[in-house]
Amino acid sequence: MTKRSAHGDGSSFEGGVKPTPDGGVEEFAVNFATERMQEQHLTVLSVEKRNYGYDLRVATEAGENIQVEVKGLTTAKDIDLTRNETDAARVLGENFFLCIVAGIPNEPSMHAVRDPIKIGKTEKLTVHLQDWKSRGDELV
Repeated sequence: MTKRSAHGDGSSFEGGVKPTPDGGVEEFAVNFATERMQEQHLTVLSVEKRNYGYDLRVATEAGENIQVEVKGLTTAKDIDLTRNETDAARVLGENFFLCIVAGIPNEPSMHAVRDPIKIGKTEKLTVHLQDWKSRGDELV
């Protein structure tokens, strides 16, 4: 069965994964999520190439405009967001959804988390090069 591309470029894809650095998992996940959301919402627009920190803009039947970051997994595990995705989640709050498509490609299932900042854990601190190099604090 041929499915429509979520990228709006008129291309099509077969339901499996393709040979890409992640094995096609991310593309599969975005397409799967897009098709599911198109069944329930007014519009679903792919913006993943624009580096907004999310993959999809969705206008819901209830009149909400939400932004969705899609993550694909072959097996269930913790999800890490990039700094850009985390910033978008923080700014957008209740209008940001993390959508996890797990079980790719054989048994995909979709799970949504609204405002993942509320439940996510920040376990890593990054001190940028320009910050640590310019400090010069004395050791006590």
